[in-house]
Amino acid sequence: MKLLGDLNNIFFTSDHHFGHANIIKYSQRPFESALEMDQALIENWNAVVKPNDLVFHLGDFTFHQHASQYFAALNGQIHILKLEWHHDRRWLETEGHKGLLSKSGHVVQFLPALTVLSCAALGDGKYPLPITISHYPLAQWEASHHGAWHLHGHSHGQYLDPNNRKCLDVGVDAMKYQPVSLEQLRVMMLGRG
Repeated sequence: MKLLGDLNNIFFTSDHHFGHANIIKYSQRPFESALEMDQALIENWNAVVKPNDLVFHLGDFTFHQHASQYFAALNGQIHILKLEWHHDRRWLETEGHKGLLSKSGHVVQFLPALTVLSCAALGDGKYPLPITISHYPLAQWEASHHGAWHLHGHSHGQYLDPNNRKCLDVGVDAMKYQPVSLEQLRVMMLGRG
């Protein structure tokens, strides 16, 4: 998939764990209850994502079977990695093929668990920048030795690439509990690899 448009209108995020009360303790989130957490995460998302912005969610959205209610509260054109295991397994089994809609009325799109995006605006003028997205951090990814990016979730802000390559956790615990724009990521990647 080619990323087109303004870098401020393309977002990445992961690991919301909507409805998961224990994640508050596990990840030391600053919320008193799952309801408070869900409301804050939805407000934070909608504060930065406009109705037609593009959002890539890298998994662990919710393990509850009410994913449709969460998607319906969130702005944007949402693309989510289809992880048919772990936390997303339950809602994918029951709701994953029912034409889920975002608050903006866009159909939620599913992507393979390992996806390589292409961004000409961040390329070198000759080649677009490959951006590999997955739920888990990878040891190697497409063109990593040429400065390509890898965006992941899963680690809840606890994983840093030991070689300081262009690899970054975009999960909510690492990104102030909100999606992060491609422009913000560009700035974060400046000092890496």
